Amino acid sequence: MNRVALALLLAAAGVASAAPAPNGKLTYTASCAGCHGLKGEGGTGGLSPNMKATQKVSFAVFRKAMLEGVGFKGKKFQPVMPTFGKTGLTHGYGQRPSGKAPTDAELKALYNYIRTLPAVK
Repeated sequence: MNRVALALLLAAAGVASAAPAPNGKLTYTASCAGCHGLKGEGGTGGLSPNMKATQKVSFAVFRKAMLEGVGFKGKKFQPVMPTFGKTGLTHGYGQRPSGKAPTDAELKALYNYIRTLPAVK
């Protein structure tokens, strides 16, 4: 049986493999850590703050900030901060941003990972 026919049979039977769940740690490391630090400590001469404020906001506020490039107090992000709704996230080492707005699942994985960072201390 050829691969196309097998794939169609598996899809019809509901056996087709789903995309892997988003990995918040990998996304943070690839998309955020270069400026915000591996532990969320901040850096880049004060242009990229630590993750303390991010860890305290709701997912709805975080989502809006990531997609629209607007900070938690309504102020536009610094120009060096990407608007991920336009650029997309980077999901792996050495990859380029996807160019597509992140899904809620991707943003939730990233948000949940950021909340585990030690930056609040």
